[in-house]
Amino acid sequence: MAEWTPESVAARLDIDERLLLYCVASGADYVRAGMSDTVARTMVAKDLLILDRKTARLVLTARGQKIVHALLGESNPTGTS
Repeated sequence: MAEWTPESVAARLDIDERLLLYCVASGADYVRAGMSDTVARTMVAKDLLILDRKTARLVLTARGQKIVHALLGESNPTGTS
């Protein structure tokens, strides 16, 4: 089985999943953007988002952060070599 890369996961996301990641990453209200709870639950199941129980908001997991950077074309998001 091939190892996952942020780019390979990003390539398989549909438009709603990508939009939800962008909304969460930017702090935008994903409900106002038309995203459903079904999409949110799918992204939690894919380990890209998690519910922060203190704030009751979705946040990116470490894996989700890597996927967002891949979607933005950032090959080295930490800036280290």
